[in-house]
Amino acid sequence: MKDFVENNKQDRKARIVSAAIQLIAQDGFNNMNLDQVVSLAGTSKSAVYELFQNKEGLLIAVCDKAIFNSRAIFTEAVSIDLPIEEYLQKFVDMYVELCHQPEYVAVIRSVFSELGRSPNIGKHFFSIAPERSANELAQYFALKVSQGELKEMDCLAVAKNMIGSLVWYQEITVLCVTDEIPDIAEMQGRAKFIFDSFMHTYAV
Repeated sequence: MKDFVENNKQDRKARIVSAAIQLIAQDGFNNMNLDQVVSLAGTSKSAVYELFQNKEGLLIAVCDKAIFNSRAIFTEAVSIDLPIEEYLQKFVDMYVELCHQPEYVAVIRSVFSELGRSPNIGKHFFSIAPERSANELAQYFALKVSQGELKEMDCLAVAKNMIGSLVWYQEITVLCVTDEIPDIAEMQGRAKFIFDSFMHTYAV
């Protein structure tokens, strides 16, 4: 019985989050209301409050879902044992792919639109997106340093700098180009410049 209740709870939660993502992608977070969400999810407004407390809590859950999906793509595409050039290319391909997914773009814009009213959303997004990416990249750099393929470096500091450059350009582009998805060639060109600079500095 306990398992049934928990499974039912998780099912309702998943349906509500999926409905919210769909509505955010269509009309933006500010235009989404809970009546629309519960109608699309086939549940009740009381369930939203029970599971997420409020609209801010729902957006945090939406962020979790969007980032979980992106991390799944990354984990499947990138092996830590890949050669440096191939690893970095796959890494940037993931970022560019994300920035061309309408649902992800809508979530990013929603997060930034709420920063003034709900700073915790921004902190949460940073901790599960750029920070986690930097940690993964630092782990890869440390492996390659130990294998003699990269020069000695502060792996986490270098990774944070690289992620910062990527995120700043990719996501600011997403935020500012509000009427269309950003140009993929321009984004890839910027990423290539970042990685070429890295290889010039640290490759053995």
